[in-house]
Amino acid sequence: MLPALLLHGVQWFLAYLSLDLLFRTADVRPASLARSRVRYMLLYGLQAAAATLLIGALQLRLVQAASAPGGGPAASAPGAVLAVLGVLPWWLLWRFGWRKQFPHLYQRPPRGRA
Repeated sequence: MLPALLLHGVQWFLAYLSLDLLFRTADVRPASLARSRVRYMLLYGLQAAAATLLIGALQLRLVQAASAPGGGPAASAPGAVLAVLGVLPWWLLWRFGWRKQFPHLYQRPPRGRA
């Protein structure tokens, strides 16, 4: 179970590293950033899906190997929970990191301006 938990830490590290690299390469001019936000979101989402699927499958396999033989579906439940929770760091860092890094995209324009 411990190696599967360590892989969850790897998920957090990969999510942070991926988002940090995305922020470093993003064109930060307000007009182009607002337009290309969907493209950045798709790129980050593809990275998140690939990492979550690969690491989640490895976590599931590690937990199944560590459980008693013939344990059935109940023995692999912790691995399945860890695999599903692999999405959490990617979503949290995207949601709050993007708002923290580029607050001007989420602020309402001053009154009198549309």
